[in-house]
Amino acid sequence: MKRHGLLIQAILGLTAATLPLRADYAAEILADAPLVYYRFEESSGPVAANLGSLAGADGAYSGAGVALGAESASPVMGRAVALDGMEGFVGVPALDQPLAQFTLEMWLQRTYDWPGLTALYANDGWAGGFLHLNLVSSDSDPLIEFAVNGNPVPNPRFAPAWAVGEWHHVVVTYDSMANPPQLRLYFDGLPQPEVQLASAIPVSFTGGRLGMWDAQRQFEGLIDEFALYSSVLGADRIAARYQTVFPEARIAAQPADQVVLRGENAHFEITATGADLEYQWLRNGQEIAGATQPQYDLAAQTADDGARYSVRVSNQVNSVVSDEALLTVISEASILVQPADAYIGEGYSAVFGVVAQGPDLHYQWFRDGQAIAGATQPAYATGPVSLADEGAVFTVTVTNDVNGVTSVPARLTVFSMPSDVYGKTVIADEPLVYYRCDESGGLTARNLGRLGSAGEGSYAPSGVQFGGPSAFTGLGSAIWLDGFEGHVAVPALNEPLAQMTIELWLSRTYDWPGLTALVANDAWQSGALHLNLVEASPGPLVEFAVNGNSVIPRFNLEWGLSQWYYLTLTYDASAQPGQLKLYLDGALRAQVEIPGARAIAWTGGRLGSWTTSRQLEGSLDEFAWYDTVLSSERIEARYNAVQREVTIAAGPDDATVLEGASATFKVLATGPDRAYQWLRNGTPIEGAVADACTVTAVMADNGARFSVRVSNDVSSVTSAEAQLTVVGIPQTDYATTVLEDMPAVYYRFEETAGAVAQNLGSLGDAAAGAYSESGLSFDQASAGPELGRALRFAAGHVEVPDLGMGPVDQLTFELWLNRQSDPTDFFALFATHGWAASGLHFNIAAGALGEFAVNGNPTPWSHWSAGAIGQWNHWAATYDLAEGQAQIKVYVNGSLAATGAASTPILLDGGRIGRWGEQRAFDGYLDEVAIYSSTLAHEQVLRHYAAARIPEPVDEVELHYARLVGGELEISWTGPGFVLESTTDLSAPGAWVAVPEGVASPVRVLMQDVRQFYRLRKP
Repeated sequence: MKRHGLLIQAILGLTAATLPLRADYAAEILADAPLVYYRFEESSGPVAANLGSLAGADGAYSGAGVALGAESASPVMGRAVALDGMEGFVGVPALDQPLAQFTLEMWLQRTYDWPGLTALYANDGWAGGFLHLNLVSSDSDPLIEFAVNGNPVPNPRFAPAWAVGEWHHVVVTYDSMANPPQLRLYFDGLPQPEVQLASAIPVSFTGGRLGMWDAQRQFEGLIDEFALYSSVLGADRIAARYQTVFPEARIAAQPADQVVLRGENAHFEITATGADLEYQWLRNGQEIAGATQPQYDLAAQTADDGARYSVRVSNQVNSVVSDEALLTVISEASILVQPADAYIGEGYSAVFGVVAQGPDLHYQWFRDGQAIAGATQPAYATGPVSLADEGAVFTVTVTNDVNGVTSVPARLTVFSMPSDVYGKTVIADEPLVYYRCDESGGLTARNLGRLGSAGEGSYAPSGVQFGGPSAFTGLGSAIWLDGFEGHVAVPALNEPLAQMTIELWLSRTYDWPGLTALVANDAWQSGALHLNLVEASPGPLVEFAVNGNSVIPRFNLEWGLSQWYYLTLTYDASAQPGQLKLYLDGALRAQVEIPGARAIAWTGGRLGSWTTSRQLEGSLDEFAWYDTVLSSERIEARYNAVQREVTIAAGPDDATVLEGASATFKVLATGPDRAYQWLRNGTPIEGAVADACTVTAVMADNGARFSVRVSNDVSSVTSAEAQLTVVGIPQTDYATTVLEDMPAVYYRFEETAGAVAQNLGSLGDAAAGAYSESGLSFDQASAGPELGRALRFAAGHVEVPDLGMGPVDQLTFELWLNRQSDPTDFFALFATHGWAASGLHFNIAAGALGEFAVNGNPTPWSHWSAGAIGQWNHWAATYDLAEGQAQIKVYVNGSLAATGAASTPILLDGGRIGRWGEQRAFDGYLDEVAIYSSTLAHEQVLRHYAAARIPEPVDEVELHYARLVGGELEISWTGPGFVLESTTDLSAPGAWVAVPEGVASPVRVLMQDVRQFYRLRKP
């Protein structure tokens, strides 16, 4: 028990001769003539002997949950009784008459806190005058509740701090005859805050129980030394009991810090327990002469400011020193931080502020010497300013009862806001910072944003050239940074940014190796932002790095040197997961999710520089920073404000699809009022006038080239052509289709037993796999009949020998999988031994992500969705180090799902399928594992997937038709996502074509003389 242990520790440090003689605890109790006094010293039997004056008031131990002879709080109290919280209690007989005054005391140790109410003492019923002393559950320690039926409610509750497993002395005194009635709780000998009762009635002790009322309100713990008096004991008598058990000096309440005016009284006070206490106050650790009481007062002077006061409490047993309390002495009003000049654009509000100290401060702001009505706070906002406010001077007077002081003057500078369309578009979205970079010299980058002068930038003294040409004449001039010393310093922002947008116009004239900083915090602490360019070809990658984020995304824009680009990033760390989007020339180019994204803490930094090795060489213009996420429409509006001509930012891309499937070509264009016309082999496609074009692929389309013409009233541009590759459904079985592409390793997992996984690939038996002795189940159902049987993995693996291929520049890894659970770290599908340079790990990572990781490749590694648990999927990852095309491609069920960067050969010196370490074993089914020393083309991967002949799920659909007047046929259906197709020849599978407008029900078609067949197909 905590206090017991402290007491023994103190005693061991003294000689026997110095120990005070302890009074007998029972004698202390009996000296106050209790009616009932149970010591609980019995070792057996049903009777709790009453040592008090009331005859026939013995208690009764009841229930199997009573354990006698338990250890008490101290040897001076002998033994205690333990109650199990279910059956055990002590019955207390009835008293002869109600008690208008009484004291009830006991020692308690809780060993469990029941929810709701727990009874300490309870009358057998709940009639008028009945008492229930309860524990009430709370968020921390339980409250002590004093409830008398007939007294006003709510019932008084006390909140002492006491933990489970600690012994405590609890005393309640009650006086219904006082005016007003008095109720007080003493805890460990000290009075708790007094409770005033509006009225009170005498308490009828008609018989009750210790530790129980009903089956839901039972006490689990130990009780000792229960006593009931017909009088109100004084605080000294209650303290004497506690000190009999614990005589050592203890501090119950520490002295508190004090803040006072010069000359006022500073009062320090302590509450302590223990016998024969002596006090000595200390100032900064030195004794204060004559300060030997529980309280210490002094008239505070300026020299006392910052002094720390403590008290040493001692007796014959021990000595203890309190915490230090700080004294702060304040006097006259004074200004700590003066108001600063404001530099603000017309239409914005300027804010002036002052930081002052002193008691009872009052403020009054002045403009040009005249008091401003209502401006009586530490800060003053002007409201929207105009050019007429230019040069106004603001001051503030701070006063109290002692004195008054006037601030230095702060001058208001107002500048004209942009008149051009672009500038107005930016200002309309209220950026924090907006540098137009139109200065002709000097060191100040004027801020047109909301922060005004507080957000001004600073040009480096050298390395910055002004007045250069910008992207468009409407943007004014630009600055050029030399890549060595040139940069723009951006001051700190007041608050972290959970949402933000950064935009700038940029023309790079040289790409440095490694990293180049566009926007960078001065340091790399938590939440710091570094927006970098990372060396790559063609064109650097854009890297968005926030210290503390789990992901540092990089984007490949393929953008050239000495050309102007409009770059925008939006970031939302308040979303779950965080969202990052990158726009180039007003068009969305990439987006990524960042789990657990952090707010950005901009503590000051630079544009175009971080360290001397990461500096930008090129032109910058129109830098703006917002504390909001701009919409794609607002970002496009900026670009359109200066760029009227249409441009094609991306697409269309080549497409590879199976015969009968849909192929979609999409273009990303910029410019206002755009119109689209898609072309097939240079010929316009009727009705294809959106930014995307979808066709149903037939073999006749193989090799067809699709482009799009984008135009507006100013210009017209035609995209590059995208080729459509149509893959016919293989006529061979799955294994034959795979073997036609010459895999080095091909495990079909058709064995029903044994230790060897047969290799059908070109390496033959030299690359046969070895099944582990346990953790594998053979002869399992695969994704479809074409694939035969599969292998179930549950902590087992297949050992793959050294393939003798050395480091390879080209590789394809292919398999079918069906996972049965998600990993907390990752599952290994295939892993080379160890994690050496050029080692391969093909995984399922936490978060249900596929992962293709090669040691030495740049991070982040390639990731894609692993799909749902319990579903079969076909995965193929290709790896190609061909010069200028180093890349990874991952296909899921025949469709491109992820790409990544490749930079190092892969070393296949053996490994395992389905396991890496002890904690990374795959849980699920694998089948048809193939490894190729070549890079399969998309059409080859698609042929493999199609050869498995896995039927795609089809939603339920109903097709209806109705003849209409005028020779029309109305075709309607239910079910989403279907396309209506028609043909005149059912014998030609490739003759089906999509019906114009056939993506939404109903469709009307003209009935013709030839037979026309219709069908619905899920693309």
